[in-house]
Amino acid sequence: MGLSYKLFKYLNSAFFARANKVTSVKQALVYLGEKEIRRFVSLVAMSRLAEGKPDELIRAACIRGKFCEFLGADAHELASPSEMFTLGMFSLIDAVIDQPMEKILDELPLSNPIKHALVNAKGRLAGYIELVRSYEAGQWDRVARLSQALKIDGTILPALYLQACQWSDTAAKAS
Repeated sequence: MGLSYKLFKYLNSAFFARANKVTSVKQALVYLGEKEIRRFVSLVAMSRLAEGKPDELIRAACIRGKFCEFLGADAHELASPSEMFTLGMFSLIDAVIDQPMEKILDELPLSNPIKHALVNAKGRLAGYIELVRSYEAGQWDRVARLSQALKIDGTILPALYLQACQWSDTAAKAS
């Protein structure tokens, strides 16, 4: 029941700007599709894990997830949008669970490129999470170098980040 409520709240938020409200679980499932439903459930699960932690931690993880997804799309990354989202979202899992990243990721069925990027800061996905962290820290020279290396138009980064923040605000309210 609680999950359905959160799903309706999420779908009927201003972010989706729907003319008609979603009124049934079936309608919600059809509208979102399997990948988005999985993402929504991941958000809810992450927020449960973070109980007792600052809300800003989950918001930051959501922003990172969506920002990585947008970056991957712009760079035409071979990783799926959901894999890129997971990369960003799980980049803060160590802070959520208060355990070392390597130990946490050993127990999770994530792809090797995600694990390699988050644990060793290496591999084809490492540059994306490095770009996100540099952007958050305002390290603009580093952002410029990384976006160029990833073949991402640096001028669109502020708009992508703002979109990620807006999406995160909607997702955090629902979770």
